[in-house]
Amino acid sequence: MVSCIFVIGEGGEQPSRMEPLPDGTRNPKRSAIKQVASGRFGVSSYYLTNADELQIKMAQVTVKISLLN
Repeated sequence: MVSCIFVIGEGGEQPSRMEPLPDGTRNPKRSAIKQVASGRFGVSSYYLTNADELQIKMAQVTVKISLLN
């Protein structure tokens, strides 16, 4: 049997995907791994507690590229 784990990026996930099925089991559409940035606003505890694993981005580097040289 083959199985896979879905990862949801920093964009979030539709709340309906996290709702349990009528029999109480986990929704197979739910992403097991959630990614969040440390400074992101609007991340709810409901979103975070519906993860098997959290990936937290602690820092992000911005690189300035000059195209005028």
